[in-house]
Amino acid sequence: MLRKKEKLSIISIIALLLVLISTSCFATTVANKDVKMEIVENNVCNIKINDFTTFEKKIVNYDLEKKELTIQLKVSNTAEPVFDKPTEILLVIDNSLSMQEREVTPGNNRLKVVTESAKTLATQLLKNENVKIGVVQFSTGANEGTLSDASLVTAATSNSTAVMNAITSVAQSTLGVRTNIDAGLQVASQSFTTNAENKYIIF
Repeated sequence: MLRKKEKLSIISIIALLLVLISTSCFATTVANKDVKMEIVENNVCNIKINDFTTFEKKIVNYDLEKKELTIQLKVSNTAEPVFDKPTEILLVIDNSLSMQEREVTPGNNRLKVVTESAKTLATQLLKNENVKIGVVQFSTGANEGTLSDASLVTAATSNSTAVMNAITSVAQSTLGVRTNIDAGLQVASQSFTTNAENKYIIF
């Protein structure tokens, strides 16, 4: 059960995200039954939370004709993680078709951005000898709606090469039509070993 301070912290973060999203200005004009979207101001918003954490909000891609835009909310944390007990971390990666359909930045679709970010994170975490990392992928398959929509690409390991290869294989795998998030989380939760005292799922 969440303590009072934890509840207040979660509420504060949600309120902050709403403020971040609202700081970009848009305008629409109606003429001859057509709606046109214009970006009046495309500002980058940076908020310092504490000595280690900052929020950044910016528009990274847009198509005014299709009335589509992508807003990036980025959290940066420079604090050093402390893992003083055996720790297993499962990276759960979406490899459905929607991850390839849109570019987040020019030349980079969602799947590429996610897998490259996962590699960066894994490289940093594996510097700690108590940390092992596993990789799970999920979308949908032949038996849609079952646990087979997700699979364990590699069990938790401290072998950096094995983790990098597993993440790369997700980016190169056959993508499913839809997304079964529940399957991904269930497979991850079932993949921890009894040796781990700290268990984390990064989704």
